Amino acid sequence: MWGKLKNTGDDWMYPKPVMDLSGWNIRCMDSGNMHHVVGADDSCISWGLSQCGELGYGPLGPKSSAKAKKVDILDGMHVIR
Repeated sequence: MWGKLKNTGDDWMYPKPVMDLSGWNIRCMDSGNMHHVVGADDSCISWGLSQCGELGYGPLGPKSSAKAKKVDILDGMHVIR
């Protein structure tokens, strides 16, 4: 990944591996302004800043995640987009 990963701190100007995703069979990914979502194996993984539930962690879940975290509600789903 590269670009602006959070509101504070430096931008990543060149691609760097996201080590939290090692070992997953990644099929697809998408990024918003400050959040990222990956379809891998039979799971969905997200991280970043969630202002309106973009990460999928639910209303009582965290509003942000610096590390890639599995979206529990989609566990076992074969996400393709």
